[in-house]
Amino acid sequence: MNDKKSFDIFLIRKIPYLTNGLGILFLISAFTFIFLYFGISSDSASPEIKAFYLIETSTYKLLYGSGISACVTLFLYLWTRQMRSGLIIFNADFFELILKKEKQVIFFTTIRHIYCNDTENLRGDPNEKFTMTLEMGENKKVLIRIKNTNDIKSFVDKLVSCDKLEVSYSSIVAMD
Repeated sequence: MNDKKSFDIFLIRKIPYLTNGLGILFLISAFTFIFLYFGISSDSASPEIKAFYLIETSTYKLLYGSGISACVTLFLYLWTRQMRSGLIIFNADFFELILKKEKQVIFFTTIRHIYCNDTENLRGDPNEKFTMTLEMGENKKVLIRIKNTNDIKSFVDKLVSCDKLEVSYSSIVAMD
């Protein structure tokens, strides 16, 4: 594997605790908003129930607050999981990830395992979303998506030809 081969990629950024926390916060605020929205607008409830509900929870303030927090957390969640365009270059002992403002070198010795996922729809047709996950430590993972679907076969061949890497390949059915 002495020759260099490069592929266009998307590097998927994920900050582990921040994205998980924002995802949970979004779900809580969205469920609170939906619960309060349907609780406030129930016209079939008796006036005593409506009064009790309004007094106990001060619903309009919670409704607006949960709606705003759902929008803000969704924006922050999507911003932390952004995809950056770049280039991956195979070398003899390492990968080079070249992005707009940074260059990252990942040595094969630091990679525990590589998981390659090729998603398909229910009919078995490819979704053109080949994703590779580099597992490098306890919580350190790098997610890479290949831009050009014509390069997937040669990319996987390059991965498999390297004896220093453990590669698992799976085809996943996605509900698109």
